[in-house]
Amino acid sequence: METIIEFEGKQFLEDKEKSDISEIVFDSFEQKFIAVSPKMSREKWAGILKEILTYNLGLYYKKDNKIQGVALLTLKKASTFSSFPKIIKHLGLLKGILFCLFFVNPVKSVKEIKLDLIAVQSLSRGSGIGGHLLNYLIEFAKKKEYESIILEVVDTNPKAKNLYLRLGFKTIKSINTQLFTTKAGFKAYDIMKLDLRK
Repeated sequence: METIIEFEGKQFLEDKEKSDISEIVFDSFEQKFIAVSPKMSREKWAGILKEILTYNLGLYYKKDNKIQGVALLTLKKASTFSSFPKIIKHLGLLKGILFCLFFVNPVKSVKEIKLDLIAVQSLSRGSGIGGHLLNYLIEFAKKKEYESIILEVVDTNPKAKNLYLRLGFKTIKSINTQLFTTKAGFKAYDIMKLDLRK
């Protein structure tokens, strides 16, 4: 059985679900995490992610009682990641700053929802889970009366960008980050936006 489940607030998720989500996120963005701290083990990263993800708002895709995909969201008043001091506590100052450059970008409007991360378990990639999560997110955002959804996509992920374009997202800004992000596996990224007022 397949289901998409909305979650708000840490208390809603069980400890096992938080662990599953942090592992899926690490697996999906491993190269970025390794660029932040090359010597840190997968297990250590998964543990840190479990602590610094806020689980404030998101969706997860469950099949056969197992989480296979997740979409983590940021609002003007609720972020996907913990506060900067908590990130520094777990990563140290320099790695914390680098982590924030890769992963933490605030939302500017209360009428906007940001898709911070969408991640699918490696064995389930290519099976349409990302598309299901995105379609659900669009309906969720409309129901909650948000005016737009914003996201970022790196230049080395053309499949994701094409999916976003098919769903109506438009590129509003392209940013060249080559100097800082080559080790993280990308040289530029696009900020994309879906206007929900249409």
